[in-house]
Amino acid sequence: YEMFMEIKNVGLEPYSIGLFLGRMYVKKNRIRYIPSLESSEVLYNISRRNAIMVNEKATQLALYGRNIFWENVIRIFPPIHKKYVVVITSAHEPIALGRIRELNHGKKIIEVLIDKGWYLRKGG
Repeated sequence: YEMFMEIKNVGLEPYSIGLFLGRMYVKKNRIRYIPSLESSEVLYNISRRNAIMVNEKATQLALYGRNIFWENVIRIFPPIHKKYVVVITSAHEPIALGRIRELNHGKKIIEVLIDKGWYLRKGG
């Protein structure tokens, strides 16, 4: 609050301050929440849960927003959430937020929803 007031006092109107936790919206009369990569990273660093560690090849794919084949998974940190998982490198660095999808032929992929490379490609 104090930082907000200091910025307003110099004549600026702040859009946001602090950590972006995610996005909320209403769909079919229900409030929905999509976590941000930043909030997912904080939660992973505290709990070491709901994460999937991937190999170097998958790390590169994820940083370009590409989906990851299940055979590139090195380790799983349960419990795994139904909707979102944190994708981490072998050095435990969170790099993406994804969703596990099962394909028609029974194989699984991790659909990359947002990745750290996005900030360089589109975000800023």
